[in-house]
Amino acid sequence: MSRYITVEGVQACYGSVVALDDVSLSIERGRPLALLGRNGAGKTTLLSTLAGLVVPTRGRVHVPRGLSVSYLPEERGVYPSMTVTEHLRYFSRISGAGEAAARRWCEAFDLVRYSDFRVRELSKGNQQRVQLACALIDDPDCVLLDEPFSGLDPIGKTLVSEVLADYARDHWVVLSAHDVRAIAEMVTDIAFVRDGRIVCTGSVEDLCASYGGHRLTVERPEAVADAVAGAPGLSCSRTEQGWLQVHGLKDYTSAVALLAKGTDPGGFTWAAPSLSELYVLVLGHQEDPS
Repeated sequence: MSRYITVEGVQACYGSVVALDDVSLSIERGRPLALLGRNGAGKTTLLSTLAGLVVPTRGRVHVPRGLSVSYLPEERGVYPSMTVTEHLRYFSRISGAGEAAARRWCEAFDLVRYSDFRVRELSKGNQQRVQLACALIDDPDCVLLDEPFSGLDPIGKTLVSEVLADYARDHWVVLSAHDVRAIAEMVTDIAFVRDGRIVCTGSVEDLCASYGGHRLTVERPEAVADAVAGAPGLSCSRTEQGWLQVHGLKDYTSAVALLAKGTDPGGFTWAAPSLSELYVLVLGHQEDPS
């Protein structure tokens, strides 16, 4: 089986509204992909297109032969009168996965203590765990998840992130999320979506390099102040501790060259932006980076 799912020049419309416009994307097995963008950017339509629920107006989605796909929409779709055990057993039966799979995912999502609770008696976060367990119950090759962290508390988000990261090692996992902090430790690749188009896509590391999001933090601001002032494209901010953060440096070599122009900086650090910061860097731009 091929390692890639590819989207080629896809356009999707709802009447006169163009929801996706010339979208191309390559998704590799074993590299979980997050779709990031503001509300209405086209993330849900892209997931629905990958799931085969939306037929493109133009373009194609190429999937490996025999690929099994599970799609979890953002809207809650549980059976409220069933207990957690009944819910998981039902989905294990209709998918052919068997009771062992129901027990496996009940344990994986820490639902054993709620086995005899009716789903309507659960919190929103625990209902979400039930849905996620059902989405994975038959071990699908590809899992498409629209806002899988919805309703989860911080502990729940950590658990789900760990489960999905482990599952993604040899599967396709594509998800959308507004809480970028929840996915920071589990995703490998990102596609930023704006107005139905892919603004940019790639690994977090590569995108940080493209957008110059790394920052040099210097203990003694006076050590590099003159060098920064004379360098186009650089900006500065102060930390709560009074250290100077220099933004706009393209790579570590540029940071070292800047330090060499000044005096003793004392302590310094070189760090990539957080995923939240990268989100602002990318979607705050009006044009793609050159």
